[in-house]
Amino acid sequence: MATPSPRGTYNRFRIEEDMWLCEEVLKANPFIREQKAEAWTTVVENLNAIPIFGKPTGERACKHRLEDIILQYRAGEMAKLRRSGTEEQFQILQELITQVVHLKEANADDDVEEKHSPAVSVTTTAKKPKPAKSSSGTKRPFLVSMAQPTEIQRRINQIQLPPTPPPQGTKKPRLLPAPAPAAQVVAPPAAVVTPVFIAAKVPHHEVTFTATPVVSASSTESSSDRHSDNYVSFLIEQISRQNDLRERELQLQREVRERELEVERERLEREERRWENQLTLLQQQQEMLRELLKQKTEQHELIVGLVKQLKGKAD
Repeated sequence: MATPSPRGTYNRFRIEEDMWLCEEVLKANPFIREQKAEAWTTVVENLNAIPIFGKPTGERACKHRLEDIILQYRAGEMAKLRRSGTEEQFQILQELITQVVHLKEANADDDVEEKHSPAVSVTTTAKKPKPAKSSSGTKRPFLVSMAQPTEIQRRINQIQLPPTPPPQGTKKPRLLPAPAPAAQVVAPPAAVVTPVFIAAKVPHHEVTFTATPVVSASSTESSSDRHSDNYVSFLIEQISRQNDLRERELQLQREVRERELEVERERLEREERRWENQLTLLQQQQEMLRELLKQKTEQHELIVGLVKQLKGKAD
């Protein structure tokens, strides 16, 4: 059963434009809520700045096209895109879509865990750090390398481990003014107290964290650069093959033209020899007729002389 396409209309994307769209999405990461609008604006601007891109497109068309590709990927209908490109382009696009799906799922998991995590204290509410900007001006997200710990593990770390200092170069979170002393400590619920003390007796080496596969920014950039280099090399090879084919066609046309000229030259030479032979034959006929006429003239003169002699004798 075919997967329904998302609402709205969008421009018809080729497989090369789908590849550029996935690469720009991996660079800008528009799946983060804080920078969603700015990231999509950057994606559209970068796509419209590409010279080989088909025609100017908009944010809505890019969003719908990306949703359509992800739906086809999850439904196993990626073979439809094979008709508009080569096998190498299809493999590159499939790898890019896989990375885009992993990136979207990773950001979705982070948003869900951040939404459902309870506050440890009402006195210290830290301001969320803004995502860092790259040299090109687009924002880069802070990717999480470990899964968010549970509430019990967070309380164990507060009891056993000393607080770690923030890394150098990061801004300290701005603290809100402390409320009244009566509201400084929030007692945990009774259902949570018992597991906390039980978990505190567990040795430190038994407390483990489960790592989730997350696409890092460096690997994403290196992969997109590698795909860009592969695509550029593919275009160069295609252009060189077209030039070689064109040169072979021109060479074949030149050879055919030379053969035609040679055949025409031979035909003209044969015609010239035929006319020369005819001219020679005509000259020979003229000589023969001239000699025959000379002989006839001599015979006529001889007959006239004999006639004259006979008349003289008769007289």
